[in-house]
Amino acid sequence: MHQARPDAAPTPSTTNETRALVERYFETLGGGDPARIAEMFAEQVDWYIPGNEEIAPWLGRRSTRRQIQAMYEELLRNAQLVRFDLHKLLVEDDFAVAVGTFASVMQRTGRLFESEFAVQITVRDGLIVRYRLLEEGHGLVVALTP
Repeated sequence: MHQARPDAAPTPSTTNETRALVERYFETLGGGDPARIAEMFAEQVDWYIPGNEEIAPWLGRRSTRRQIQAMYEELLRNAQLVRFDLHKLLVEDDFAVAVGTFASVMQRTGRLFESEFAVQITVRDGLIVRYRLLEEGHGLVVALTP
């Protein structure tokens, strides 16, 4: 894992570094290992997935790598990924935008949740420092409601 010097300010990543990390992130997501996923995030991170946190506790804000790992553990207990398609990955310097579709079965209800998504990722010193995911929130609530 790439570590920044404690006395150095974070440096933006190049387009190639950002693309490589984001591609590895999406590949690792499919493996279902929250610890491996969390290793790609900085110790302090600006993370947000908007939505109803009472119904879907994996949504909301996170600010540490440990919280990211716990979030993925919670997500994996509650949703089984059925399909994931990355349609486009656009990268410039330290910033990436990915768009695609996915489908998951919600364990609580057995219902299928399908959504388009857009995610914004910022990379510094070889780690993800900012993450924003937008998905179809109403469909998630419907899929989780008995």
